[in-house]
Amino acid sequence: MKIKKRWIVLIIIGGLALAVYLLLPHIGTYFQRKYFTSQYQPEPLRTEEVKTAPAEYHISGVPWISYRKAYRQSASLQMISYYLNGERVSLGEVNFLMGFTYGAAYISLGGKRAFFLPYTDPEPGFRVAAPYLGLKRRYLVTNDPALFLRGIEYFISSGLPVRVSVNVGRLKGQPGMFSSHSEVIVGYDDKYFYYYETGEKNRFLEEEKGIPVAKDVLKQAVAEALGYFRLPWRYAFVVFEKGEKKENISFILRRNAGLLIGDSFGPVAQGSYAISKFASYLEKLSPKASKWDVILSLVEMLVYTREDDVFFLRGFSSAGIDLKEVVYLLGQAAESYREALDLLKQDKPDVRKAANLIREGAAKEKEAGELLKGTLKK
Repeated sequence: MKIKKRWIVLIIIGGLALAVYLLLPHIGTYFQRKYFTSQYQPEPLRTEEVKTAPAEYHISGVPWISYRKAYRQSASLQMISYYLNGERVSLGEVNFLMGFTYGAAYISLGGKRAFFLPYTDPEPGFRVAAPYLGLKRRYLVTNDPALFLRGIEYFISSGLPVRVSVNVGRLKGQPGMFSSHSEVIVGYDDKYFYYYETGEKNRFLEEEKGIPVAKDVLKQAVAEALGYFRLPWRYAFVVFEKGEKKENISFILRRNAGLLIGDSFGPVAQGSYAISKFASYLEKLSPKASKWDVILSLVEMLVYTREDDVFFLRGFSSAGIDLKEVVYLLGQAAESYREALDLLKQDKPDVRKAANLIREGAAKEKEAGELLKGTLKK
């Protein structure tokens, strides 16, 4: 009887394990969709909203802003904010309001494969930052390619620049390459859209026509970018409209504190935990690995994003909030990352020591986040 019961228990456990194994991809898809829906807050692009647009149109007054550093997302918001508000917002303020450089993301893909970026997801960042710039952000989605193209034309002809996430490899005629970029579309005619590239070099230009891209190519570039990250819709774009301006930034500070601290669940980590996992991943690599240049560029991003944040926060002021200790800790984190980068650039790098320095930086970021969270409770 005991043996029989044991087999029944084992069969039940085995059945449950098999069910979990079979359902795991669907469970992952469920939570993924839930995240995109709650954080992106998509609006269906409705046919009735998309009115007839003229055959061609170009918005005047949008400055072309771009950076050599990887601040493409922030440059998009900078351009649009400048156009709608008539004044330039600093890059540091945009990064701060978006929380863009106050966190990180890491996903283990098994073995020696992983995905890491020293940034946060920009889409929720746009939504959060917009009210503090006197803007309202709309994330419009559709699975209809024709409606998607007409929607872009309609909003541009209404005087609103359109921001899109694209696979820039497709835009540049290199479909085998994938690189997600944020671009701002400012005009169109019968054949092309005209967009402002947000990367490649530092620039601030006015009254430029932009870079032409065939409409079907843009459509493909957007679908590839969204498909790569498995979004539940095929096409999307963002428009910003004038809105009420928020002044109290307590929410931004609280959010950035949480982004710095982060969390970890299975193969996915955010914030300081993501940076620590990246350090452990780094230890497993050989300096002769084909991806070593990518690793160096990621550590370089860690350095300059944190240094730029420190520069901005040193000039930050808000009634009753003292960030000196937070700034000090973030400065120490940046120094640790710079030391690690210097080591990794050597002919025979001490990878373990560099990884430990990156962990030290992550610990400082977590400490800064905890300190900031504690400061806001006082």
